[in-house]
Parts: sequence; structure tokens; C-alpha cells
Amino acid sequence: MITMVERIRPEAARDDLQLSDALLVCAYGDGAKFEKNVIPGAISLDEFHGKEALIPKDREVIFYCACPHEASATHAAEEAKVKGFVHAKVVAGGFNAMQAAGFDTDFTGT
Repeated sequence: MITMVERIRPEAARDDLQLSDALLVCAYGDGAKFEKNVIPGAISLDEFHGKEALIPKDREVIFYCACPHEASATHAAEEAKVKGFVHAKVVAGGFNAMQAAGFDTDFTGT
């Protein structure tokens, strides 16, 4: 089942993250792809799946990836919608657009 998900501009994602309890999810599991594309404050797709039973279904969940056309993020957001996350969204342009919009992408992890 394919569910349409809303795409939002990186600036709108930043506003939502700063002004609400929105959750930022990198649409890659734990590993090299996640480490290469992580934005501080984001969790991996694996971590999201591990916690999804604890996350309120009405919480805004913003997915992003580094794919052209947001393929991985769209797939993850569609799955979240099917599971009842009514405010699952995708950042238009993904990681590169977020970087261009001034998101901190220089994350070294701890």
C-alpha cells in the first residue's frame, strides 16, 4: 500500500524541530550510511523502529535521506504512515538541501 506523504522544505523542518517536539529521523539504519548523513539530533531508522511503540502516533516525524528524490525517506515515511504516524513527513531535497539551508551537518559523533 502506497501512502502519500507530505514533503516540507528544510526551513520548515527546522522551524518544526525548534518549535515543537518533532522527531528527526535519518532514513538509514545504524551504520556507515547513517554516520555519513547524520544531522545532530537525528536518530537512525533502526533506532526509530526500536522506539516506535513508545512514540505517540500524533507526533510529527520528519524523515530525510541523501537519495536523489528522497527515495529512502519517502519509503520510511510511507511505512510510518501505514503504522499510524499521521504526521510523517519528508524533507524535500534531503540531506543536501538541509546542508544548503544551514543545518549542522558537521557531526563527528561521540
